[in-house]
Amino acid sequence: MSEHSTSTASSLLITNATLVLPGESIPHGAVAVVDGRIAEFGPAETLRSGGLPVVDAGGAYCLPGLVNLHDDEIEPRTLAAALAVGGEIERDRGVGGLDQHILPRFAIDGPEIVKDVILPLLDQQPVRALAFLGAGYSRFKDDEQLVERLRSIYPEPAGCVALQERCFSGDIAARDALLTHDPRDLAPEELVPYLLCLLHREQERAPFALSTHDDESAEKVSLMHAVGASICEMPVEIEAAERARELGMYVSVGAPNIARGGSTRGRLAASDLVARGLADIIVADYHAPSLLYALFEVVRLGATDLPGVVRLCATNPAEAMGMSDRGQIQAGRRADLALVTIEDGVPVCRATFLEGRMRYSTLPLDARVPVGVA
Repeated sequence: MSEHSTSTASSLLITNATLVLPGESIPHGAVAVVDGRIAEFGPAETLRSGGLPVVDAGGAYCLPGLVNLHDDEIEPRTLAAALAVGGEIERDRGVGGLDQHILPRFAIDGPEIVKDVILPLLDQQPVRALAFLGAGYSRFKDDEQLVERLRSIYPEPAGCVALQERCFSGDIAARDALLTHDPRDLAPEELVPYLLCLLHREQERAPFALSTHDDESAEKVSLMHAVGASICEMPVEIEAAERARELGMYVSVGAPNIARGGSTRGRLAASDLVARGLADIIVADYHAPSLLYALFEVVRLGATDLPGVVRLCATNPAEAMGMSDRGQIQAGRRADLALVTIEDGVPVCRATFLEGRMRYSTLPLDARVPVGVA
């Protein structure tokens, strides 16, 4: 390895770690970071510091930085910021080294949310992602009502596959005719169809990641896929997850479900979906501390292995968001990294790095300081 300048805090060598990649683990590994990007990685004996500061990981697992697509604790406080900057914002690069982007989530309870929130947001570019939680309780009581209402807008669809082929892919005039209305002039039952048609049109103009939520049927998944959804978030019935897999959608599940051993409502166990190969992403959902625990719990349960965990928590969610600069330990990618140890059977985060800069650490002090040439 050639000599590297140590003039920036984002250049260093992490050594004595088990590197966890999407396809394999490398024990006794090392990662060289230069100017915030991964320069090299591999067995520790093959890398030399070249004058870089050295961090001794103490045998910890070295994971790529987690990419979390759903956090109830953060989202309510940051929606206003999202509206101010077009749906995407970087915030809080402090505690834990967060690189936070807004993923707005909407439920439809009235025309105001469409007129005053969603339309202004879509008018501001770029929007990386949106999540549609469905109709508010005062509108559609279940998925079947939503599907039937959409069918009433378009003539003769025999099902959601036909809806996709005939309406969203073909009958653009019918879609755009609905969108000529001011949402405040629509009947309550028209609001969700209006929004779905709007999202479909915006996907054509500037594609973004669209997520569904709590899908209860294969038909609902097909409908949302027709609109442009690429993520099926926390399906509550196995047929919904299976349909999402058939359509090539990402399927996300909640970490608290895994940590608790099942759903609070007695529905699908997320760990079962992981074991069946029907889950691609694990998200924090309503309890952020569950995320790290859940990742190692699915390994303990035999549902996947450590490389599978990396795909669930970093590689796949990064791909789903179009973030090709992160999500795995690979040369040229951002050096967003986490060092994790297992203590009394519980995973503990020992250090985090954001673009190569150490943002959090409980490592011994002598493990964090430059120690010269390795």
